[in-house]
Amino acid sequence: MRPGDHRAEVEAMVAELPAAPTEDQLTVFVGARLSEQEGPRIVRDAFGLDELAAAYRRFAEEWEPVAQRLRDAASGRRGRGAASVVDENEALRLRTSIMREWRELRHADPMLPQELLGSGFPFERALSVCAAIYDSTGAAAEAAFRRILAPHAPELTSSTSHHTFAAYAGEGSAHTR
Repeated sequence: MRPGDHRAEVEAMVAELPAAPTEDQLTVFVGARLSEQEGPRIVRDAFGLDELAAAYRRFAEEWEPVAQRLRDAASGRRGRGAASVVDENEALRLRTSIMREWRELRHADPMLPQELLGSGFPFERALSVCAAIYDSTGAAAEAAFRRILAPHAPELTSSTSHHTFAAYAGEGSAHTR
C-alpha cells in the first residue's frame, strides 16, 4: 500500500506473472473510498488479520498456563502445577522463549489502529500473558544470566539488569508500538 496512482507499475508486474491473479488475490484502489461493508473485509484480507488473530490466540493459549502457574506461585497459592516458583535457569529459559515468539508475532503484525482490527482482536490478551511471564521472571533470569556471564566477563556482571513491559506502559498505545 502506498499513496498515489501506481496502476501502470502494477499492470507491468502482473504482466510478468506466469498466470494472471484472480480477483481475490489482487485488489488495486486508486482514490477509492471503500464501502462500510467491503472495507473491513478488504483490510482483513490485505493484511492477513484473520491469520494474525489466530496466531495471537495460539500464543495466549500456549502461554496462559505458564502465566497462571507463575501468578499462583507468586501469590503463595499452590495451585495445580505451581509446586514452586521457577528457578533461575527456568526463568531465563521462559523469558527468552516467550520473547522470541512475541517478537515473531510483532514482526508479522502490521500494527494497524484498533478501529481497523475490530473489537475481538486478541492482541491485548496475548500482550497481557506475555507481560505477566516476562515481567515476573526478570529478576531470576537476570541472576541466571549473571551466573553464566561471571566466568567469562566478571567485570560485566554488575552492569547487567532487566527491564519489564510495565516500564514501557506509559510510552503510547500498546498496539501501535
